Amino acid sequence: MRIPARWCTYAIARFLFSMKLNFQYAQPTDAPALAVLNRQLIEDEGSRTRLTELQLADRMRGWLSNNYRAAIFESNGDTVAYALWRADGEDVYLRQFFVQRPLRRHGLGRECIDLLFTKVLAGKRIVLEVLTTNPGGLGFWKSVGFSEYAVTLEKTIAG
Repeated sequence: MRIPARWCTYAIARFLFSMKLNFQYAQPTDAPALAVLNRQLIEDEGSRTRLTELQLADRMRGWLSNNYRAAIFESNGDTVAYALWRADGEDVYLRQFFVQRPLRRHGLGRECIDLLFTKVLAGKRIVLEVLTTNPGGLGFWKSVGFSEYAVTLEKTIAG
C-alpha cells in the first residue's frame, strides 16, 4: 500500500486539520490491502509472527469470512487506519488496531477509536492484548482509558 505523497511531515498537520474521518466495514476482498497494513503492525509491535503478506491475506480473509469484523478508516479517500474485532460472548475482543505510521501522535488513533466505540461497539466491554515489545501501543491504550488486567507469561520447554 502506497503512502500518499501529501503525508510527508510538513503536510500532516494540514491533512489532519482538513480530514473528514469515516469508516466502512471490510469485506473478505479487502484482505490483501489489510495484509499490507497488518505486516506493518507486526513490525511495529515486535510480534514474532513470520507469515508472508500472502499468508496474512489468507488469514485475514478467513477471519473476515467467519467471526471477525473489520473497519477500514478513511479520510479524504485515503486509508488511514483499520481495526479488527470479534464478539466474544458479551465482550468484544479487539485483535488489531493500526494507524498509518506518518499519521500517528496527532490524535487520529483516538478519533478512530472514538468513532468505532460510539458507532459500532457502544455498550460493550472491550478486551485487547498488547505485546510487551510494544510500549507505544500500551501507552496509547492507557491514554484512551484502558487499564491493565492480566499479564500472560510463557516459556518454551526444550524437548
